[in-house]
Amino acid sequence: MLDFAFKYLSDDLDFFHLPVLPSNEGKPEENKKRIQISTVVSSLRFNALDELALNLGLYEKAYLEHAMCRESIRQGQHSNLAYCTRLLKLTTLFANSFLISVDKYFKILNSLKEEFPELNDIVHDIYLALDTQIPNIKHLRNSALHVEQRLYRQKKISRKKEEINLHPDNTEGFMIAMQYGNTLKYTTQTSENVGIEISKKTMDIIVQSYLDLKKSLKEKYIDQLPE
Repeated sequence: MLDFAFKYLSDDLDFFHLPVLPSNEGKPEENKKRIQISTVVSSLRFNALDELALNLGLYEKAYLEHAMCRESIRQGQHSNLAYCTRLLKLTTLFANSFLISVDKYFKILNSLKEEFPELNDIVHDIYLALDTQIPNIKHLRNSALHVEQRLYRQKKISRKKEEINLHPDNTEGFMIAMQYGNTLKYTTQTSENVGIEISKKTMDIIVQSYLDLKKSLKEKYIDQLPE
């Protein structure tokens, strides 16, 4: 039933497993670490990529139905504006869910660097490439999760509320979950209006980072094992 949501996930994204060392080598801590790394990397797949695919599929389905609804009204085929409005709300809901899933992926990926210093070089490069292609995730997530502050055009710095003043050249106004095509936009605590594209393009960037991570870990831990 949910094939439309998981069409972006291929077989090479499945469970990740680092082989453990033979017990006679007496390295239980090393094996424990490998198991932990395998669990975290697999979590990127099952706790982030699955959610991304589901939310993207649901978003696209609602987005298409909303576009068809608007076209039907334009052509005078029906006048159920309330139904179209509900579909638009659904696209915003799924777009926000997609954003939170992207943020979850970023967080899990970054945790590898924090918990396993030996992976710093690998994760740093992959994270940097991801952050360059999908910027402002932290600020977008903060605005999405703290609507109670943005409604008053506020931000909280060190537990102190401060007003968000838009840049003088801002012609869009203050934004809370505004959709421009397939881009979800918020005004962030930096006083900028930034957005994320809810699309297969964004999904592909994240999937590629996952594949790059698996490849680098394989080169580090598997390819160097004695035969």
